[in-house]
Amino acid sequence: MREQAFPVVVEVEYVQDAQRPRFIIEPQLVGRDSYLSGQLTAGGIDFKVRIYTLDNRTVLVPSEQVDAEQFGAGSRLDGLLRLRCSPDAPPLPADLSEALCARKADLACVDPREQAYLLAFLAEAREPSIRQGRIAMICDSLEVVRSP
Repeated sequence: MREQAFPVVVEVEYVQDAQRPRFIIEPQLVGRDSYLSGQLTAGGIDFKVRIYTLDNRTVLVPSEQVDAEQFGAGSRLDGLLRLRCSPDAPPLPADLSEALCARKADLACVDPREQAYLLAFLAEAREPSIRQGRIAMICDSLEVVRSP
């Protein structure tokens, strides 16, 4: 799997009762660059992050323990965000394919970037109940897209 690297400016933010700092990055990730997880190098530390783009800003939350002492609240530093990307769309999982057929839905009604996002979202579900919930959400979403 290929990787894309994006230079970013990272602003450190702490939330009350949070175990880990949050990192607001500039520029905001949009469209094809908005992924579920990635790798951030900032302040000389390399760590995995979950990526959320909400309210016109992209927030990175460490998905592993990070030495918070390294990052002062409000500090700004240069970083490098690496995202996994695949040159080709991954194959459709059997369970999703069966659910789509049963509901007469087709993933082709959304653009390839959105398809890749949905498949990555599904692939990250480890628990069977969560995976089934995500399959239902994907099918429901496609029905809304198809409706006039």
